[in-house]
This record gives sequence, C-alpha cells and structure tokens, in this order.
Amino acid sequence: MISRWPNKGSELHRPPGSTDDPGLRLYSQLRDRVGTADFDAWFAPTPCSFHDPNRFVLTTTNDFRKSWLERHYRDLVVSEAKRLVAVDPDVEFRVSDSQIDAKTRCGNSAAKVEGGRFSDTSVRAGELTAFSDRLSFKPDFTHTFEDFVVGDGARMPHAACRRVCSGCDKINPLILHGAHGSGKTHLLRATCLELSRSTDVRIACLTAEEFTNLYVEAARTGQIDAFRAALREIDVFGIDDFHFVYDKPKTQEQLLSTVSYLLDGGRQVILTTRIAPYDFDTLSERLVSRLQSGVIARLDSTDASTRAAILTAKAQSLRQALAPEIAQFIATKISSNLHEVSGVLATIQHVSGSSQKITLEAAALAVNSGLEASSLDYLTNNDITIEQVFSVIEPHFALNRTQLLSRTKIRSLVHARQVGMFLARELTSLSLEAIGAHFGGRDHTTVLYAVKRIRQQQAQDPKLRATLFSLGRMLSRS
Repeated sequence: MISRWPNKGSELHRPPGSTDDPGLRLYSQLRDRVGTADFDAWFAPTPCSFHDPNRFVLTTTNDFRKSWLERHYRDLVVSEAKRLVAVDPDVEFRVSDSQIDAKTRCGNSAAKVEGGRFSDTSVRAGELTAFSDRLSFKPDFTHTFEDFVVGDGARMPHAACRRVCSGCDKINPLILHGAHGSGKTHLLRATCLELSRSTDVRIACLTAEEFTNLYVEAARTGQIDAFRAALREIDVFGIDDFHFVYDKPKTQEQLLSTVSYLLDGGRQVILTTRIAPYDFDTLSERLVSRLQSGVIARLDSTDASTRAAILTAKAQSLRQALAPEIAQFIATKISSNLHEVSGVLATIQHVSGSSQKITLEAAALAVNSGLEASSLDYLTNNDITIEQVFSVIEPHFALNRTQLLSRTKIRSLVHARQVGMFLARELTSLSLEAIGAHFGGRDHTTVLYAVKRIRQQQAQDPKLRATLFSLGRMLSRS
C-alpha cells in the first residue's frame, strides 16, 4: 500500500478501504516532530508504502533527496515507526523506478535528451561519460566553512549556505550576490564540499565561462545531446560568476533549460554573481523569473575588523605569526576585495624570507602603503623630540651621532641624514632652522631640500616607504 501525503493545508487523507494506514500514521507523527516547513520540503513529495508486517519504503525522486533523508532523518523515521508495529521496523529509502529507468536509458545509449525530454535518438555512452567527468565537482579543500570568517556583511549568505547543507531545499535556487572578492566563491565551493561528503550525490561546480566553453564545444562537435544529458544527471548544480553569461543569449537558453529541469526535479541550484539578475536588461526574462523564485543573498563589503580576522586566519594557515596590530594595519590599507588578502600575505612571505614572524616593515612594504607626509598624522605621540629621532636613526642605519652631523657626502650617509631631517620635520614641532641647527648647523634650505627629496623618493620606492613607516611607528611608541 502506497501512501502519499495530502496537499499542504488539507486534511489527512485515508485511502478507500483503509482507516488505519501505517504509512500515513508514520507521516502524521513525523510532521509533528520535524515541523511543517521541513516536512513539506522532504516528506510531502516522498511517498511511503507499508508492507506487512514491519516494512516501510520511502520513495524519493532522486539520489540527492534519498541521501539527505537517510543521513538526517533515518534515526527519527525508525524511532517513529517503532511506535506503529509490533516488531523492529525495516525502513528503506529508495529512488523511484521512473528516475532509475530514465538514467539507464541515457547511459545505455537508448535515448536522446531534448529540452529535458527523452526521444529515440541515441546518446553515445562514451560522450555522456566524458561530459559527466568534466562537470563533476573536484574538491580542493581550500574553501571550507571552517576557513570562512563570517563578518556582518556575510551572515545571511553564510546562514543560507549552511541551511542548504543541513537539508532544507526551501532555499532553491540560492543566488549569492556581491562585489568581486566578497567571498561568494568561497561560500559556493564550501557548500559543494560539504554536500560532496554525502554518498551518491553528483555535484557540478564550475564557472559560467567554463560552462559556456563546454556548451560551445558540445555544439561544435555535435555532442550537444550528451552535454544536456550529463547536466540532467546532476543533483547539485553550482555556477560561479554567473554574470559572465549576461550578454550570451544562447548560453542563457541552455542554462534556463538546465536550471528549470533540475529545480523541477528537486535538485539544488546555487549561483554566484557580482550583479543581481534583475539589474541586467540583457538577461532573459524567463531566466530572471526562474532565479527570483529562490533566495538572493547579498554579500556586503567587508569592514576592517573582518579583514583583520581573515588575515589572521590565513596567516595561521600559512604558519606565520601575525600580531593583532599588524593585522589591523594591513586591513586598513587594503580594499574590501578579499582576493587582495592572499596577495598581501604572499608578498609578505617573499619580503620576510625565512622568518615566520611578520614585521610591520614587511607588512608596510607588502601593502605598498604609499606613505606621504600626511600619512604619519595617525601617530598618537605628539611630544616626539629631536633626540628620539636620532635614537631610531642611528641604530637603523648603523651610524653614530658624529657621522650624522659631519659634512661627509658619502651617499649612504647623506641618505640617512635626509631621512632624519624628514622625520624631524614631520613628527616634531621644530622649525626648518632648528632642525638644521641640530644636524650640524645646516641652514633651512638644506633641510627643505632633504624633506622634498625623501618625499619624492618614497613615492617611487616601496622599501623606503616601509622604512619611514617603521621608524615613525617606533617613535610613536617611544
């Protein structure tokens, strides 16, 4: 006896001749336990048949639903079934024969897929397998939920992805929308990775450009039917950078056909895009309508504190020590584009060499901080003296006071003297004349030339910028 749950909002249906169907009684108990939303998402479309004396068979539409039901609800179903039969229940989850037959026909070259329907022209098994392999998700484990730092601008998209992984297909399709480098790809691949841990779940996760290239290749080589057939075997369909197809109407048509087929079959669809679908006039109205039937979750730009947390997490993964104040400094210098974080850390590794500790000088050099005279205004110590300037200049350049005050014109010595004059001008309250007097009785024009020279050089030399920032930081703490 097969029992189907009645439509939402209707009364419990009793099949003719039966007033006590164990399948319906089981579903009534499950609805009370899991709640209406989850029940309607998973059990309502899943017929349950009871076979005397103790066997319950729950028939799903595809492997994805079967896997989720088994993983998340088997124990509950068995527990509730025990209340209905006198012996231990035998609970089976299976895929309907019609779905299995359709896949078998496709795999055995007995059918052609056209717009989601099978016809009598064959699809070569080798072609189908080739496309299936190229569409298949390849876990790289570099994008996980554990590695994703959840800032205020990403809480809702992160929660939506987690909910998809927890088994609620109410969020379908899920559109992750945000600027370049906001974390969309990370969430998409983390979701696919989490879903891939389920058995028998076929996942495709590729960029829109990769999808377009496969589609063009299939059309050019006469294998479009195998390409479409492979797409229709997918349980989870992830497309990154969906905005790539906004000006490609043929690819849009194929995506509309694929997305519609998968959604109608209860499969999960996840897309990422920089621009919301409804903001583009070139996107097919039917495709926009289909995508808007789901959830569009926006990732907002990250703030400095979130970027600092991301930097710290990535540095730890690279086994580098990153002090909180240095992480905060870097976070204020880079944009909200999270791709820049990896680039900065890679540069810091290069600058630091074998050192596992990230210094402020290396960080300033890596972010190409672009220090100008006004960029030292953030320093909180407003009582810096000329003696403090000498105290950081001398050890940094390995010079003594006599050398700095001498009239020697060796290039390295002149440079150190000019750096000292620059810092004294920017960080003390001394006049040009007073600074010149402290540097061996030089006149104010010499000091002015030194300040202008260092400003010009640091505009072209990132290493000098880093040095100035590091020395200024030392003075602010003295």
